[in-house]
Amino acid sequence: MNIKEYDKQQLTAEINSKICLDFGQDKGFQEYISFLLMNYAYRYFDSENETEIKLIKENGFYFAKYSETKWSKILKLSNSDILPILKQAAKKNPKGVGTKVVYSIFIQDCEISEKQGEIDFGISWNWNNPSFDSNSENEFVKMHNFEYSDRVYFRNKFPKALDDLCSQFV
Repeated sequence: MNIKEYDKQQLTAEINSKICLDFGQDKGFQEYISFLLMNYAYRYFDSENETEIKLIKENGFYFAKYSETKWSKILKLSNSDILPILKQAAKKNPKGVGTKVVYSIFIQDCEISEKQGEIDFGISWNWNNPSFDSNSENEFVKMHNFEYSDRVYFRNKFPKALDDLCSQFV
């Protein structure tokens, strides 16, 4: 084995060890997911500041949620899947009556194993005012499944997969 191969193997082992240690801690994964959710929510939601974005955990998922109350902002979306649906919702909503669409980014709460695994994540738009019940006809959800071979792969590739999905908010 030459020095370059040894250095690469040693570096890979050190990085893997650090990631395993970080995710192995009680709050390591939770802190990482919270960081990702806030980062992408602030980047993709048309929010004035971070305090408008709520981080919550429910039903086995971490969520970043933001409520938009202006149809002028809501209908700026360029997403061809959701825009026609939201235009129809805007027509049904009487002027001046509680306009609200809740944008969400969510990531499954799970253990990131040292070996291979998978994690579900997604985005949604919910205009089921005032209850905002999930799984209603007034919610549009895009779910994805991310498979990884180890924690290093997860740490390096998952943010890009999440970013690709979140780009649909613009």
